[in-house]
Amino acid sequence: MYRRIGVSAYSGGRADERPVVIFIDGRAVEVEVVEKWVSEDFNTRRRRRHFRLLDTSGFEYLVYQDEETSEWFLRV
Repeated sequence: MYRRIGVSAYSGGRADERPVVIFIDGRAVEVEVVEKWVSEDFNTRRRRRHFRLLDTSGFEYLVYQDEETSEWFLRV
């Protein structure tokens, strides 16, 4: 299950290139990217950019961005 979250992202060669801060329940969490990948739905061709993130205490987060809507989601 996923829920929508806010993200502050680094924008280098593309907009929202990688998350640097995620916002969960009004709390800002600084993160670093450990792994990233792209998935595409075979039927709808909808693409998602996935990230495995770590915060400064070592807690892991799995998030993705829907490329069509630019919305971010956290796996809960």
